[in-house]
Amino acid sequence: IAEGELLVNNFLAMLMFESRIKIGRATPADLGTMMALLSTATSHGALAGCDVVIEAVTENEELKTEIYAQLAEVLGPDTILASNTSTISITRMAEAAPDPERFAGMHFFNPVDRMQLVEVIRGERSSDLTLATLVALARRVGKTPIVVKDCPGFLVNRILLPYMAESLQLLREGASADAIDRAATKFGMPMGPIALHDLVGLDTALFAGQVVSAAYSDRAIEIPILGDLVAAGQNPVGEVGTDEPGTPGDQHPHLTALLGAPGGAGRGCPTGEDWHCPGRTAPGQPGPSRRLPPDRSRPSPVRRLGRRGSPPGRSWSHR
Repeated sequence: IAEGELLVNNFLAMLMFESRIKIGRATPADLGTMMALLSTATSHGALAGCDVVIEAVTENEELKTEIYAQLAEVLGPDTILASNTSTISITRMAEAAPDPERFAGMHFFNPVDRMQLVEVIRGERSSDLTLATLVALARRVGKTPIVVKDCPGFLVNRILLPYMAESLQLLREGASADAIDRAATKFGMPMGPIALHDLVGLDTALFAGQVVSAAYSDRAIEIPILGDLVAAGQNPVGEVGTDEPGTPGDQHPHLTALLGAPGGAGRGCPTGEDWHCPGRTAPGQPGPSRRLPPDRSRPSPVRRLGRRGSPPGRSWSHR
């Protein structure tokens, strides 16, 4: 990590807190206190005196375990190491941790400053003291912790990832990104699934989908859009909508081209013979041109940029 990246992240943290001030959930004095508590470093040695260290790199098991080996040289004998993984096995990654008994999952949700829930994941060798410490820490920072077993996707992503994957399938069947998101927000979701992809980062969404897809392969279908976008170096799934209520925003030009590409991630449903969802296109046939009814009561959602850097893969969806 370069010093310049740390400065950028400090600035982003300040902007995040300023947004809390604007909606009345914090004061300028709180901003000063928060920034005074925030420290940064480019060396693992800065973690030597910590009681709890939370790893939060992208959803890549090889990268995470490589970092654990490096941390083993600097962490104290009683330090608890937690992973912010959203899907990867805690029990398996514990084998690379300095002490499997002092290793567990602590999964925060985006946007972290607003989402209350935290999953505390118990691995096979996680001690009761480790779990109790992480639960207490979550409560201390104002979160609502739940303790869950170690399984692919844990609790939330076993529910969330099929929903996100279905939104990509709707894109392939002809619905626009803007229309999908407005249908979701009209239903009551805090944001649409396309905007959510961009918020969490395309590479993170891709890696998480690959983990859960491999674990539940009997329920997974091939949806190559996400992998193709990441491989092409494209950040957002959708683009910024207009300010005119009810007016769809422009779909990302690369996505539009991708959906129309014959034999690629385009329309249709290239699944097995047992694909039988009502209204779905038979394998190999062109998909219908579908437009979800726009929500005329609110403006188009703003897409956030995702992060890049993952190979193509599968997404997870219900059959």
